[in-house]
Amino acid sequence: MADWIDTLLNVQEIDKEIDRMEEEMKTIPQKKKGAETLLEDTANALSEAKNAVQNIEMDIKKIEMDIDKMNGRMAKLQTQTLDIKDNKEYKAMINEINHAKDAISDLEDQELLLMEKLEEAKNAHQEAKSDFDKKNKDISQMKKEFDIKLKEDEVNLVKQREVRSNVAKSVPGNPLEIYNRLRTTRKAKDCALAKVLDNGMCEHCRMKVTPQTHNYARKKGVVTCDNCGVLIYTD
Repeated sequence: MADWIDTLLNVQEIDKEIDRMEEEMKTIPQKKKGAETLLEDTANALSEAKNAVQNIEMDIKKIEMDIDKMNGRMAKLQTQTLDIKDNKEYKAMINEINHAKDAISDLEDQELLLMEKLEEAKNAHQEAKSDFDKKNKDISQMKKEFDIKLKEDEVNLVKQREVRSNVAKSVPGNPLEIYNRLRTTRKAKDCALAKVLDNGMCEHCRMKVTPQTHNYARKKGVVTCDNCGVLIYTD
């Protein structure tokens, strides 16, 4: 194998590692965003649970105010009965007092149901708060680790590019230029230099090159595949 081929294969392996590192680094902001979205959803759930408790407490307070109002009205009616002399008017007043008692009883039943709902809502709020506190702690730690990893990857990427630059200096100009140009195309980014098997098949596109191209590759010449256009070589 010609020296330039062996060196360019090393360059290609380094490029693959650089590509992998760059792709991995791209995922870190996405992962952080995903973690932040998860925490935001958990915070919204906590807020909803808190609002549910407050709404029920407001409903209970309203009922208590209505009960106080009805008790005050009933007390007033009972006082008025002392001054009533007419039997018919007295019965009407007693009937109105009984309606007030029934209304108070209904309100008290509603209050009991709301108290049960309030207990359930408070438990749900406590669970939501515990869930938020845990996720907030975990995600904060996760984001710190992401930041640390990103900085480490940035340092390692600079080092890897320096290695690539030093190794690439040993490759003659023409094959390196062709290789770099091929790397800018999507179809050859992952493999700009491929082996041709003994049967003449290019390992990149799995199609056979012409006998002339195959022979030229055997002579260690700088040649590209007739089908996919990548640089080719033989053992």
